[in-house]
Amino acid sequence: MPASGAEADAGADAEGDVGQPKAADCAWCFMPQQAAPARGIRLIGDENTGFQELTAACFLHPDPGAPGWTLCIDDEPQPTAVTAFGPGWCWTPGFFAGEVTAELIAPDGRVACRCLLDVAPSPAKLGRDAFAEMVQALWAFDPELVLGAEPSTRAVGRDGDRQSLLLRLARLRRHAPAAIAALRQVQRSPLKRLRAERERHPPHRVRRIDRLTASTLAQQPALAVALCGDQCGNQSGEPLGGGAGSLLPPADPVLDPGRRLDVPASEPTLDCAPNRTLLAVALRLLGELKAVRRGLAAQAAAEQASATRTPLASRAPRRQAVLLALEQALAELLGRSPFSAVSRPEITAAGLTAIAAHPGYAAAHRQSWRACARGLDGPPTEERLWISPTWEVFERWCLVRLAEALLDAGHAPVAGHDRDLPHAERTLCYQDADGARTTLLLQPTFPAWDQARRAAVSLSGLHIPDLVLIRDDAAGRRWQVLDAKYRSARSALLDAMTSAHLYHDCLRLNGAPPSRALLLVPACHGAGWLLEPEFHHRHGVGALCVTGDDDAAFRALIGAH
Repeated sequence: MPASGAEADAGADAEGDVGQPKAADCAWCFMPQQAAPARGIRLIGDENTGFQELTAACFLHPDPGAPGWTLCIDDEPQPTAVTAFGPGWCWTPGFFAGEVTAELIAPDGRVACRCLLDVAPSPAKLGRDAFAEMVQALWAFDPELVLGAEPSTRAVGRDGDRQSLLLRLARLRRHAPAAIAALRQVQRSPLKRLRAERERHPPHRVRRIDRLTASTLAQQPALAVALCGDQCGNQSGEPLGGGAGSLLPPADPVLDPGRRLDVPASEPTLDCAPNRTLLAVALRLLGELKAVRRGLAAQAAAEQASATRTPLASRAPRRQAVLLALEQALAELLGRSPFSAVSRPEITAAGLTAIAAHPGYAAAHRQSWRACARGLDGPPTEERLWISPTWEVFERWCLVRLAEALLDAGHAPVAGHDRDLPHAERTLCYQDADGARTTLLLQPTFPAWDQARRAAVSLSGLHIPDLVLIRDDAAGRRWQVLDAKYRSARSALLDAMTSAHLYHDCLRLNGAPPSRALLLVPACHGAGWLLEPEFHHRHGVGALCVTGDDDAAFRALIGAH
């Protein structure tokens, strides 16, 4: 399937706008050196700033003489290299910005160091603060517009019911190890309950009787005499045994079992409500581990190569290994006592009450449910989730700003849209006081001429522009194509104008071409004529600079209808 406008053109951005990846001007050291760090070497600490989109970074080997060390950036092993500062690894962030997890893995497999690397967006396009404001605006509008699969991450909440495969992975990676550790603590000291039973014992082994035993004795006086002796009325001085002169009948091997008493007994058992409840929660966690592991494998297998997205396939093996290790550890744990002694998994009020009163059980229950939780809304927590590449953040931020401009202009959101409109990833409809309707489409699909089933069609092959703005009023339907381009240099902008000309010439909606096809850019250096309204009106193509707090460009887009 062809890529969208921004995705297809952002690959050329690496050469046409910000140039080839820049070389590192310093090296990073995970382990403190015995001597003071040399000039150009920075230690990994709590705040690891200085990384930048499309700028190479070097990391020094902690022990050049010891093989087996591995550096993983967001689960992707980095190739070793001889840098200008010594043996180590080189890493170049792609089209993303945010905090990236880095792990230094020792030869024995343990994680020797884990930290967050703060990657800044390209300063040629967006400053760090401007990009952070874009991400925040998207998050406030709809968090799903921010979520992606790039190495950069963002803190998320736990409210709501939004769910995705990578969100499930992030929660399992963070909470499943703690849940398994808590379950091991439960295994060492499990809760038990006394199970009431009835047993038959000879009189000399009876320690306690209840009402049922007493009623049995009342029906068998000889047994009562055997239990109580003289206190039960034996005044004759005759022996109580089964011999001659005894008050009891002679012992008979056949009848002797009948001389046993049915008495109450109790036995400790692990098959109790809290263990059943905890087993049900642990099985839920085990199923989640299996489902996410299989989902990641399918996602990596179906991935299509892209020059503007960090591949998932290179990160999948380590993620698969981590999930498989957690799955095997949990399965082994559930095969042992107390879980193997539980008759059935079930969540009951009695089980939850007992768990709440026991700190160890409560910790295992809490961590297991956190690992399987849904939702990402609400105040940020310690959990982090992967976000979209910078160019996609910019593209979707344009969608949000257009929606806000429509609301500020007095348009009210309405449900539903015309069936003849192209299929899109997101469709937003608004209506003004005069009844005119404005529809905003994200990633609409314009199929080729011979594949079209709706009014939206391409005269050539399949095309997916970033945004389409449609207005329906008494005068008819007018529409324009907006293509977000995360670039600013003159050569890159002129190259990107190819898509504007293409969309203007080949896209049709109800048989009519778009009135305009404009680029939305964060900055425009050296091609100012593309921003002039007269140029837009005369040629139907051009560009708009849409960054910053000024929404004049978005108001102009709406007013152009």
